[in-house]
Amino acid sequence: MTDKSAVDFDEFDNLEDLCSELDAPPAVEIILPDKPEPKLPRPVKPIIRTRSSGAVTSPQQQRSEQIRDFCQQRKITDICHFTRIENLKGILTEGLLPRAELEKRPAASRPIFTDELRLDGHTDASCLSISFPNYKMFYRKRLESKDDNLWAVIIYDYSVITRLNCAFTAHNAAAGASIRADVRTRNGVESLAESFGDFGQIQRSELKIPDNYPTNPQSEVLAFEMIPANYIKQVVFYSKNSADQWLGENSAIYPLNKYWYNGGIFKYRMDFAHWKREVF
Repeated sequence: MTDKSAVDFDEFDNLEDLCSELDAPPAVEIILPDKPEPKLPRPVKPIIRTRSSGAVTSPQQQRSEQIRDFCQQRKITDICHFTRIENLKGILTEGLLPRAELEKRPAASRPIFTDELRLDGHTDASCLSISFPNYKMFYRKRLESKDDNLWAVIIYDYSVITRLNCAFTAHNAAAGASIRADVRTRNGVESLAESFGDFGQIQRSELKIPDNYPTNPQSEVLAFEMIPANYIKQVVFYSKNSADQWLGENSAIYPLNKYWYNGGIFKYRMDFAHWKREVF
C-alpha cells in the first residue's frame, strides 16, 4: 500500500530528529482514579446518506450495508493495525485476536503486547485505525522501542468493519469513562460518521486531509472478535532491510505478494500541528 499523503514528508535520520520536528513527543496523559477526566469536545455529526435496496433485511444486514455505503462515499478502503514484527506469524496464522483471548495462554506463548495499560478497559477488543495508523500512539511506542524496524503495519480490507463486530470512537477509546462504558453500543454508521465531522473547535475543512481520513488522528475502531488473516491486504515494513530480513526467514510459509515497505506510513499526518496538545 502506498499512502500518497504520507510519503511526501521529509525523511528523518533518527527518532531524535522526528522528536525535534514535532517540538516534543506527543502529549499523553494517563488518567488516574483520583484525577478528573478531561472534558473532551463532542464531535459534530455530519449528514450521512445511504442507499436502500427496498428489500427487508435483518438489523445486522442493514448495519453492514449502511457502513459499506458510507465507506464507499468516503473512499475508505483500508483499516490499519500496527504491531511488533514478532507478532506477525501468529496474526498471519491464527488471525488478529483480542488481548483477553491471548492472555489466557501461558506467558511463553503470548505475543508482545504493544499497550500494557489498555486504559480503554477493552482487552476484549483489538485496536485499529481507519486509513492511517494512530500516529500519536504509534510514535510513542516506536520511541520506546528505539527501532522503527521492529514494527509492521497490517492493512486490512475495509470490509472488516462492515462484516465483523466493531465499534467506533471519534477520538481515543481511552478518553474517558463515558466512552469506555458505552463503546459496544457505538457500532452503527452514525458512530462511524461522527469520526468524520468537526471536532470541538477544530473544523475538519481546515485540516486539508483526505476524505477517507477520520478528523481526529486518534479515532479508533475496536474489533470484538478475531479478524481472519484473509482480510489482510498488505503487511508494511519500515524499510527494505526489515522486509527482506523477515521475508528471508518466512517466505516459505507466507505468500510474497502481501508485503511491502513504506517509511511514510510510520510517520504522521499532514495535520499534526492541529493535534499537538491533544490528550487522552
